[in-house]
Amino acid sequence: MASIIKVDDVQDAAGNNIINESGDVITIGASGDTITIPSGATISNSGTATGFGAWALIKTVTASSSSAVTFVNGTSGVTFDSTYKQYCIIGQSIVAATDNVKLLTTTTNDGSSYETSYKLAEGRTYSDGSQTAGDSSNTSSSIGGIGEFGNASGENGAIIMWIPSPSTAGTFHTVYGQTVCADDGATVRANYFGGQHQTAEAYTGIKFAMSSGNIASGTFSLYGVAT
Repeated sequence: MASIIKVDDVQDAAGNNIINESGDVITIGASGDTITIPSGATISNSGTATGFGAWALIKTVTASSSSAVTFVNGTSGVTFDSTYKQYCIIGQSIVAATDNVKLLTTTTNDGSSYETSYKLAEGRTYSDGSQTAGDSSNTSSSIGGIGEFGNASGENGAIIMWIPSPSTAGTFHTVYGQTVCADDGATVRANYFGGQHQTAEAYTGIKFAMSSGNIASGTFSLYGVAT
């Protein structure tokens, strides 16, 4: 038969709290203590972990013949609000189902309707060493992405995107980052980009989708960055 001990405090021999519960908040240890996890032990988190460093993995989505990958605040365990001052999305091994398409990124302020007009600047370096310069006056249907994807065997792309303070009203929607992909001509493209949707309002979500066809495979991970 299992035994149950019901207490609010556990103390050491000197009267210092080792475990304390107050108002549904559990404190382990006291100021100055060192809490050691022995080798071979595992800490498993199924909730929300905060205070463990600058980066916190919020959610990873694995695409599989997916029409889109979305991160919307309050949906499917996603946090995308003022909890963090900056967010970062890392997409890896992204494969297009259709040849010669772009990975497009769009934002939403209501979780369902995505914006379609952005000011976009981008530049590219190709595997042959040639370059194209950015254009700060360019208007685009997406806020930054990768293109153009090839879908031959082994061809894929990756993206890292930074998103400062998405829930702050009074500023334009802004993202910036870097990408790389193998295009439909077997040329490697390395991009940098930055974009804004020029409406000074908060936004609650972001979406990745191909300009045509599905995202055949790839992983997208959303991180909160406490900077």
